[in-house]
Amino acid sequence: MSCYENSKNIPEKLEIVRRYFSKIELNSEAKILDAGGISSYYEILKAIFPRGKIFLLNNNSEDVKGVNNSIAGDAIQLPFKKETFDVITSFDMIEHLINPDDFLAESSRILKWRGWFVISTPNLADFYSRLTFLFGYTPFSYNPSKFRVATPFSKLETNMGHKSVFTYKGLRQLLLIHGFEVIKSEGYCYCDLNADMEKRKREAGFYRFRERANKLLPNSMRKGMLFICRKVSK
Repeated sequence: MSCYENSKNIPEKLEIVRRYFSKIELNSEAKILDAGGISSYYEILKAIFPRGKIFLLNNNSEDVKGVNNSIAGDAIQLPFKKETFDVITSFDMIEHLINPDDFLAESSRILKWRGWFVISTPNLADFYSRLTFLFGYTPFSYNPSKFRVATPFSKLETNMGHKSVFTYKGLRQLLLIHGFEVIKSEGYCYCDLNADMEKRKREAGFYRFRERANKLLPNSMRKGMLFICRKVSK
């Protein structure tokens, strides 16, 4: 079992959302948009939101291939009318955007008043990145170049494409600026799913240590961060 998954084989960030929304009853006409969605999450989202209609949006049609209600589109220019959705989720997508403010503004525009906004992303200032930064390394979750340079424990000349990576306090404040009230926030273990098998083998011990240590850290120092919000501005 990797540090991404719980005993039910659900990514930890989605399990946090599942637990929270198990106490929230949406009506059968609710519309849920997963911005930056991928087909492998679709069935999990259907289980989390058993009522309502789920839409997946991704700028790469291959990532949502074979999924009903999938839409190829740009997250910073969402192709929907004002106040269309009851719930918007976005898992590990905002860090790939050059203009994250545009995405948050668009999400607020198409979300109904008092609608739910759920977002997860890597934490720029997690505990391990703080340590590596002291020694002059690049934080794990940030990629200023197409090459993954000056990152400890990694020899791969690859990059995850993370251009807009926030600290816990930074993203929380930005959500407030864009009219979202933070209802719940939680940190979670986050590792590099894009790593090849050789790298996973080389770093397995380190990942297991991070998984255990993560449970002891405050939200502001965990590798991943998730916010569950409601739209409060009109």
